[in-house]
Amino acid sequence: MQLKAKIKKPGEREVWGILCTVCLALLIMGAFFLPKTAYEGSGTKGDGAQDQEAEGAGGFLFNEQNLSWLSADDFRGTELDLNEVGIGNGIECRENEEICLQLYHEMLQERARFEDLKAQADRVERNEQRRENILRCSKSVTKKDRVFVFPFKPEVGERVRFVAVTRSRKKRHTFLVMDEKGDRIEPKKKESWGHYPKAHVLSFSSLAPGRYTAVFSSEDGGGKSSFACMAVNVKNQKSSLVGVDEVSRERPLVETGVWEIRDKWTPHMEDLFSVFVERLFKIQRGGHNSWRPLHQPLKDPYRNILYNALGWNEDFGIQKGAVRIYADCADAPFALRAYFAWKMGLPFLFNRCSRGSSITGPICEHKRDNLTAVYDYVEDPVERFNLFVWKHVNMAIHSGNGRTLPNEDDSDMYPVALNRNTLRPGIVFVDAGGHFILVSERYKQTKSSIGALYGVDAHPDLSVTSKQFAQGTFVFNPRVPTDGFKAFRPIIYKDGRIRFMTNREINESGGYMKWSQEEAKIADAKDFYRKIGGLLNPKPLEPMVVLEANIHMLKNLTKTRGEAVNRGLNYMKKRGWATMGMPDGKDIFQTTGPWEVYSTPARDMRYLIALDNVFDLPKTILNNPDVYVLPSEVSKRKLKKQFTERLHELLHSTAFHYKRSDGSSWMLTLWDIMNRREKLEIAYNPNDCVEVRWGARPGSEELETCNRRATITQRRRMAQMRRWFR
Repeated sequence: MQLKAKIKKPGEREVWGILCTVCLALLIMGAFFLPKTAYEGSGTKGDGAQDQEAEGAGGFLFNEQNLSWLSADDFRGTELDLNEVGIGNGIECRENEEICLQLYHEMLQERARFEDLKAQADRVERNEQRRENILRCSKSVTKKDRVFVFPFKPEVGERVRFVAVTRSRKKRHTFLVMDEKGDRIEPKKKESWGHYPKAHVLSFSSLAPGRYTAVFSSEDGGGKSSFACMAVNVKNQKSSLVGVDEVSRERPLVETGVWEIRDKWTPHMEDLFSVFVERLFKIQRGGHNSWRPLHQPLKDPYRNILYNALGWNEDFGIQKGAVRIYADCADAPFALRAYFAWKMGLPFLFNRCSRGSSITGPICEHKRDNLTAVYDYVEDPVERFNLFVWKHVNMAIHSGNGRTLPNEDDSDMYPVALNRNTLRPGIVFVDAGGHFILVSERYKQTKSSIGALYGVDAHPDLSVTSKQFAQGTFVFNPRVPTDGFKAFRPIIYKDGRIRFMTNREINESGGYMKWSQEEAKIADAKDFYRKIGGLLNPKPLEPMVVLEANIHMLKNLTKTRGEAVNRGLNYMKKRGWATMGMPDGKDIFQTTGPWEVYSTPARDMRYLIALDNVFDLPKTILNNPDVYVLPSEVSKRKLKKQFTERLHELLHSTAFHYKRSDGSSWMLTLWDIMNRREKLEIAYNPNDCVEVRWGARPGSEELETCNRRATITQRRRMAQMRRWFR
């Protein structure tokens, strides 16, 4: 067998000069040191050589038998073709191994030089292309990436954020800001968050006057790259806050409508909304947080990437002329959507619906949008927006807006397929009772932590709390076709009219999350939770890690319930403990007034579901061997004992404190609470003392400080309603 070093003919002028020099040296060496038969073809085939009859068919030949220290890998991918630079019929190495070795090394050196020159040329070409893209950049967009700048019209002295949003999952990316001379400007802070989509942010405390260009490029590892840029002019003047409630920068007011439509909804805008929501409610893995009211996180420039995006200091403070948003359960996702649309100049539309039912859905006969002239009399654009959200949106939105059938074409939200690209911040989970949870964050599975999905929900007391995905928090009922994960329906503005995209338009447009009836076809709740669990945790789970994570989640839920109970107690104290009226029947879950705000029947029902699920975890783990890592050498009986003992240990060691009616602190462990589930079925009434709200047993020391109870009539009605909690 003979090996042939095939090398591509170089095209660069510099490489040709080097090769010609090497080739000349090789020919001279061959003339002086090689046998004549090695380079003079005789026209006949001998024992040690082969004729190369066709022009260009000759080659640099190595005999593998005599050169056993060479292998085919040594010549694979070589970049030089010695035949094409005049080597002729080649060199047979039976008697010239030393020379062959020398030539071989020289060949490799030339290959390295060639590849280095080629790489340099490629880099120059890429840099020139980038420079060309930058010079023509005004608002460049690719399918995967887009760059935004906030404020939209920055001035000297203002904090400036450049935000790149990408769907690329690769870590390789370049994000930089250059001045008009092409010099790179170093940011004060660099940040990244999210998975799909992902945000990259460059923050500057201030920029000098001039034109700046932000450039973002990402590579997928296979040679394909995407590019996006944004150019912005920083003005020389500086508008600042003159007083507590006075802003010097002019606030342009549209002649009619709440705000002007300057842009359109696109997949890039949906991606920006997603990363906006994630940053706004970001918490640590396994963490917990709460805000009250909804505008609290919007006032935080660290959390809100749209902070002061309009350049009016519109998010500073809560005085007149500043953003103020108060929202409960169903209102919160729509209020945030309106805030985002207002900042970005996008059309906003929603339905005016009946409450309907979870089986048949609502009746939606009217629509409302941001072009309404109802608030034209308000002369400040921020106050006009505040009034629009409070009276036009919040007073109209309720559970019926989420309880829509999956095949509806004109609903506010539409059901999505369940995959890792759709479980993203910005979508909404609607449960059978009409409760809304806005998905806010997703954590990937690691060796020591489970994959987790987080959301935030608002409550009638105007609080907003974070919670982790579980059966007790995201309650799915397969008998109900109207619940599940849903995305906001894209909105189209054309010829002065605002409308929703239909399901067909969404699926055909590309880039949006697809409309799907997958969730409506799930027949068993277990299948739903297994599906979501598999997306969050594609690898088998360690049982002990799962137990610890669920205990941590239960502790956070307990803390959240405690905050709600305390708000009700504070309200009752301000009213001198006057008895609060209690609705009849199922209206305890859905009503208006103080009972809706300060009672906790719906919250307690979800809390009880979470308690039951955690208590049953050992059995759940054993019944799903494909989901969990279970040692085959240990019997199920022993495994159940191990899991149960560990669960009880965690329940006993996790404590919660609350203040009794006399102000003294009382400690409860999760084990105590677990054993009070029956008492907690009737512990939602604000007229009861705090001890009863936490299920204190009659005759116990804990209950001795209780100084008030709900009326006998109310207690009887609560006893009749217990069936709803089981």
